[in-house]
Amino acid sequence: MRMIVKVIRWICISIGICAGVILFYINTHVYETDYFGVLGLSKTMTYEELAKNLGEPLKKTGSDYHYDGLTLRVSSDIGGKLRIVCVWVTGPRYRFGKNSLGVGSTLEEVKASYAVNDKDPQPDGSDQLRRSGTEVYNFIDGIYPKTPYWSNSNYWVHYFVNEEKIVYEIIITVGGP
Repeated sequence: MRMIVKVIRWICISIGICAGVILFYINTHVYETDYFGVLGLSKTMTYEELAKNLGEPLKKTGSDYHYDGLTLRVSSDIGGKLRIVCVWVTGPRYRFGKNSLGVGSTLEEVKASYAVNDKDPQPDGSDQLRRSGTEVYNFIDGIYPKTPYWSNSNYWVHYFVNEEKIVYEIIITVGGP
């Protein structure tokens, strides 16, 4: 009987240690675990679910659904599900992560929020938060580079900043730019 209690105790301790390591890794390597969830979306959902969460779109052009400060690009999946492939955030009402980043945030706030993740370089040796062009800062949020860049487990977040270094648009894609 004592042996069983010891085994159970060691199993519980082992599970606790594993859970702690996983939580530490997530908290130090991911800024936002579900960008779409914050917006009231999931990667795949029916039109009815979309309308329930965000309301009817202001307009629809091609595969884009336009809302106030938010545009979604979707593709249809089998079974009537919409697969969200890209989201444009242009309104200040949508915020992400513990530092509430969004349109109106400063570039310094964005850099500080993702700074902990810069420990893992990309394959080309650059930091994860990197500049492309004159106004776009890109970030791969997820367990990159340990999963392939095309994996659906990664969010690619692109922050567009103006001359005053203020974010005016955010583009979020899943599994690649």
